[in-house]
Amino acid sequence: MKILLFALLLAAGGTPVQAGEAGSFIQLGAERTEAAAAQSWENVRNRTGTLLDSLEPRISPVEVKHKGRFYRLRAGPVDVRDAASICAQLKARAIDCMVVH
Repeated sequence: MKILLFALLLAAGGTPVQAGEAGSFIQLGAERTEAAAAQSWENVRNRTGTLLDSLEPRISPVEVKHKGRFYRLRAGPVDVRDAASICAQLKARAIDCMVVH
């Protein structure tokens, strides 16, 4: 199951937002490896019940100056108001997040 989840997360990582889709995402973290980002998604999902059910995980690499490569974990796409509401609910559960566009 974890291997299948990881494969799905990797496949979703490079998908751009399509025209007409909501354009906001909820960033849930940045990890040093893709596997760690996939595990973070699983951990957050286990802590939040159905809150994130309508969102798709996206993992994407990013180079951070003087720090190296990280893998962002984002969920979406979602309307900006919904993203803010979901992020507030996550923060109430002590899960860090931020809305990104």
